[in-house]
Amino acid sequence: QTWESGKLFKSVVYVQLRDPMIQLAKVVEDLIPAESRDQAEKVMSTFRSYKGQDLLFVMDGWDELPTHLHTNSIFQQLIAFPETLNLHLSTVIVTSRPIASSDLYFFISSRIEILGFTPTEVHDYFTEALGGEAQAVQKLQDQLEECPMVKACCYLPLNAAIVS
Repeated sequence: QTWESGKLFKSVVYVQLRDPMIQLAKVVEDLIPAESRDQAEKVMSTFRSYKGQDLLFVMDGWDELPTHLHTNSIFQQLIAFPETLNLHLSTVIVTSRPIASSDLYFFISSRIEILGFTPTEVHDYFTEALGGEAQAVQKLQDQLEECPMVKACCYLPLNAAIVS
């Protein structure tokens, strides 16, 4: 609820790094979803006027960004050197598989790795997702026992959501 009410950030810019059009970005304005370049420039001018305060960039999929864009690109500049863009008060969250994020370690202030659900947490998740209906949970778990490959994937929250 804090996110929804604007208490953490007033503006959020979601950047899907696997998008081929996003990968062509040369300046931060190219990352702003807008109907026109002029509109994107006005939005960025506003963000820059308060140095990015209360602004969150979510850079989703660092591991899906071509490696040549990990350096000397607007993406790396936004993560490592936001002050050069007059956005030094902004917050940047980067999502990635751990294996592909080692080049970020020098630039980030904190790192969180999601390990996934334990078997108990998978059961608890299914119980909550299925509205506490014990029979439905048991039926799902029985079906998963018949498909061990699918069951093994349920430790990832996204996969558990799809299965439930």
